[in-house]
Amino acid sequence: MLCGQAPSVYPRFTQIMVEQNVDMVAVNPDAIVKTRRIIADAEQRVLMQRMKALEGKVFGMGGLRLDGQGKTKKTPMPL
Repeated sequence: MLCGQAPSVYPRFTQIMVEQNVDMVAVNPDAIVKTRRIIADAEQRVLMQRMKALEGKVFGMGGLRLDGQGKTKKTPMPL
């Protein structure tokens, strides 16, 4: 659990905590909106990293791949 003003005062610290799967953050009422945005951005970044890692495992042999915007593209099969 992460609490206090740290999540909104130190955004990078909050991002690292999200990357480490911290799932509970308590903040002061005046920091709720800012902290939610920080967490949402960090979660999106983590999901994109996981998708890219999965893409490499699933699509690494050719066929379909995801572009940077989550759309699929055909790639040539290796010979």
